Amino acid sequence: MPNDTLASNYFTCINPEESYDRKTFVDKFGDLSDLEEYIETMQKEPNNPSVLSDLSTLLHGDDQFYSELTNPLSVASGEADRAYTYGIDAIAKYVKKNLNDFFGKTDEKDALKLVSNLPLYKTGNEEHDKFVKLSDEIKEISAASQDAQKMQNYTVKQIKSLPEWLQESFAYFGNRQDYASALFKEFASHTQRKFNKAVSTEEREINKNKLERIIKDSLRKAHEEQDKEPNKKDKYDIWKKAIRPYYLVLAKLVHPKEKKKEKLSNSFEREREERKAERRELGMAA
Repeated sequence: MPNDTLASNYFTCINPEESYDRKTFVDKFGDLSDLEEYIETMQKEPNNPSVLSDLSTLLHGDDQFYSELTNPLSVASGEADRAYTYGIDAIAKYVKKNLNDFFGKTDEKDALKLVSNLPLYKTGNEEHDKFVKLSDEIKEISAASQDAQKMQNYTVKQIKSLPEWLQESFAYFGNRQDYASALFKEFASHTQRKFNKAVSTEEREINKNKLERIIKDSLRKAHEEQDKEPNKKDKYDIWKKAIRPYYLVLAKLVHPKEKKKEKLSNSFEREREERKAERRELGMAA
């Protein structure tokens, strides 16, 4: 469980109890993204003086802070890890508090991305659980399409639900890669059509309201499981592994949209973007 003590008094994360404010979210999530990038670079290039200077500026407001220490890399790494651990927890709790605001900033395609990339949890509701099973199968197909063994395993599993004559045919031709591949594509295509229908309205538009409800119901179930778990470590593990990813993925999805709006809210930047748009209309690349 993260310690609420940050790396320094200079670096502060978002206040998870505050109501949504675009500028605050854009700035604080941007700082956290920078911090994540610096940590990754420091792990790959521990002797890179530039990243140590950038990290020093972000956490302490002084690009020379770490250079004056006896063991700068060790201190910087420890502080960065602590700040990041607390930071992602703070962001996740901020999104949780302002969940409807964040969903309000997504569109139909965003909702489909969320359903496609997040683990969904069964709730006991028949319609919901049926969708979760279908969504899991789509994810299984996606993984199998990149792995021959997984492709074969998926195909064999699907074959067992088919008529006996086709099962015998598979047993006879199953070792032929072209035959197995063709069967997999057919099963995958059939399942994808079912999924497309499940996520769409009668007008064949993405059903954002349904997808948002499925995500919220999955989250609600995960929170229920967390609330009834008495063990503190297990309770935090549920938050970290089953709940927090929802809020972080949503934050990452919304941030670039809000960053662009915040940038354009500045009259100078808005006029600059308008001039760039005019040049693009003329066929210019810049």
